[in-house]
Amino acid sequence: MLKTEVVKYIVIRIVFVALFLSLNITLCNRGGAYQIFIDEYVADCRAPKISEYDAIFREKAQRLGWDWRMLASVVWNESRFNNDVVSSQGARGLIQFMPRTAERFGLAGDEVLVPSKSIQAGVEYLLFLERRFCEIADRDERIKFVLAGYNAGPGHVRDAMALAMKYGDDPHVWSGSVEKWLLALQEAKYYNDKACKHGFFRGRYTVRYVQKVFDRYYIYIEKK
Repeated sequence: MLKTEVVKYIVIRIVFVALFLSLNITLCNRGGAYQIFIDEYVADCRAPKISEYDAIFREKAQRLGWDWRMLASVVWNESRFNNDVVSSQGARGLIQFMPRTAERFGLAGDEVLVPSKSIQAGVEYLLFLERRFCEIADRDERIKFVLAGYNAGPGHVRDAMALAMKYGDDPHVWSGSVEKWLLALQEAKYYNDKACKHGFFRGRYTVRYVQKVFDRYYIYIEKK
């Protein structure tokens, strides 16, 4: 399946280039639209490879509206691009979905082990979380909340946002605000607060997860 996806991607790109050349389009003007297309194609071909799933990340990230390298970073942090990994809790595949979550987002049985389907389901879950945090206007900031929700579940993140609002911090800012209150959910004083609905939570793992995804993303950006 993966090889088929990659071959399709390469063939389509080659056909586009061949079409432009067969029409004898003048490419002398480097500011022209066609030259820009060719320049982007060449740059794309020369870009360092992140994983064997790059073509799938590029395709699926378009629906999400993210830089495909951020999606790649999420998957790396979930499975290190190892499609065969199974967690101690039973999460499987590249995206490390638990069976119930996999079924909820359209994966039946061993479909979680099909890279294109697994990544697509991961994108659908990320889109679901985008809608849950749609009031956060700043897109880069909202991605941090989406990542936190992906790791912790949106309920605990919402509790942290409620605490931030109650105690005078900005509920729409992650660093130094909501992340601080997610960490506070380990303390009875806060997870028993009337503002919270989901109880105790060890937030340090989620805070670390968000940072690790961004760190890996920055590494991928520097590769190009």
